[in-house]
Amino acid sequence: MTVAAAAVLNDGELIEPTLLRRPEAGPILATRVIEDSTSVWMRALLRHVVTAGTGRAADVPGYAVGDKTGTALKFIADRYDRRRRVATFFAAFPLSDTPRYAVLVLIDEPRSNAGSRAHAAAESTAVPAAGQIIAHIAPLLDLN
Repeated sequence: MTVAAAAVLNDGELIEPTLLRRPEAGPILATRVIEDSTSVWMRALLRHVVTAGTGRAADVPGYAVGDKTGTALKFIADRYDRRRRVATFFAAFPLSDTPRYAVLVLIDEPRSNAGSRAHAAAESTAVPAAGQIIAHIAPLLDLN
């Protein structure tokens, strides 16, 4: 899921993911999956989710985070269970240019936070978690 979402924001190029730092020299093999102009538009939309939408708790000053939230009913025993959910939050940064980093937070059967207006939704569970993750790791990534 992260690879697909990252391709949408990565100028439309699907790149094999790695947890290791890539060598500075040498080409990175990529497959174009959408037009680069569409990718630019999607980055603007996902940035708007952070600045004016459900992703505000993931806005980390100085890192231009963009995101997409999702809350879904769980599918159990051939039916959707209205009492169980999965909260998902995908973020990429910095969006000031082609993003270099992506974060996916998926919470299975989240519980609502005290004072939350949304019952166990991604906005009140996964988004704050991702914001804290980004706030802690972004300074370590030497993005400036």
